[in-house]
Amino acid sequence: KSASGGVFSAVATYFLKNEGVVYGAALDFEGGHPIAHLVGIDDASQLWRLQGSKYVQSAVEQTYKQAKQNLDAGKKVLFSGTPCQVAAIKSCTRGRFEDNLFTIDIICHGVPSLKFFNDYLQAEKNKKGIDIKKFIFRDKQYGWGTKGSILGIKDGKMIVEPINSRTSSYYSFFLDGEIYRDCCYQCPFAQEKRVGDLTIG
Repeated sequence: KSASGGVFSAVATYFLKNEGVVYGAALDFEGGHPIAHLVGIDDASQLWRLQGSKYVQSAVEQTYKQAKQNLDAGKKVLFSGTPCQVAAIKSCTRGRFEDNLFTIDIICHGVPSLKFFNDYLQAEKNKKGIDIKKFIFRDKQYGWGTKGSILGIKDGKMIVEPINSRTSSYYSFFLDGEIYRDCCYQCPFAQEKRVGDLTIG
């Protein structure tokens, strides 16, 4: 279920088995619209939500506050995210929880906005006539490449619609670096010296 950072699952499983809390990006859907956000889990049955690539900006919501509350309660916390998100959690905790906070930063290309991704999905929904329930950016059933899948309901049946990264507008713009947030083009974290305890990609 993982893409580039398969070791994440092993580290996350260790934390969950030892009553820790794991934070990472999830891509949920509500009414056919994507919700990309950072979430915390404390049960291995939810690990799948944090696995796999999400080529879109994830909203922080209350994540940093919740992670700090867990740390204040003495829990061990594994926090994974883009380097800027990892830098933010370290800034919020100010080095107070070095023994209990472990961070993983992903090698980040830059992130498009959720609005851009949602607009793309609504265009796909109209074109293909699918009520979208799930999107997989890199679907392993097609091998180790960048082909994805849309899962949804069409004519009353659940279907899987493959997405070819070579012909998809969103993938093409993303892989060519055309649709990132403005700040991503001058990212201070895109360097060999990493902000996390572990870097995956």
